[in-house]
Amino acid sequence: MAPDRRLLPPAWWSLAGLAWVGSAMVLAGLAWHLHRTGSGGRVDLTLDTRLAIRLGAHGRTLERLTQLGSPQFVVGASVVLGLLAAALRWWRGAAFGLLGAPLAGAVTDLLLKPFVASHAPQGPDGRALAFPSGHTTGAFGVALVLAVLLLPRTGASALPAVLRLLLGVVALALAAGTAVSVVALGFHRTTDAVGGFATATLVVLGAAAALDIAARSRARA
Repeated sequence: MAPDRRLLPPAWWSLAGLAWVGSAMVLAGLAWHLHRTGSGGRVDLTLDTRLAIRLGAHGRTLERLTQLGSPQFVVGASVVLGLLAAALRWWRGAAFGLLGAPLAGAVTDLLLKPFVASHAPQGPDGRALAFPSGHTTGAFGVALVLAVLLLPRTGASALPAVLRLLLGVVALALAAGTAVSVVALGFHRTTDAVGGFATATLVVLGAAAALDIAARSRARA
């Protein structure tokens, strides 16, 4: 049996679709709210302070976690994932691994941040708005790309299912650590981090679906 080269196997379509729609709704709602008001409301007021107090003593660890969302790490990890997929002659996976996370970062920096800041450049506390968090977007972008590449496919992976699951869970957990860290260190608000996660989910799953559709169209041509 020929290996399944799809990025999103049929068994995962429903879950991926729900995640995509949910992320789009969350992102649109937060972006529009911040664009109009410049405030995340009670969520930011409550969680930002609590995270800073409870995790403030672990500054060095938090700073290390934030590096998982830095542009340098995102680009480097994307190149590695792309090369690994190319080594397996999985060209669709190579394109996805190389472009998925950087594309999410570009959407964050070039579209969403300017949209929010164009109307409300500062929140009510006087701090500049930075929605969504680029570091959170980058960290979750890499983690989600890895998770998609590790999805179970017919004849497409020599890695045991348990190992694939473990790698995906660890990657997502580290990305969550990045999101918490940027808030605890005061670099971002909680809504910024949530927006970063939603952006990564929206763009990465959208890119996977787009590549699958494009490959199917070429096969039928």
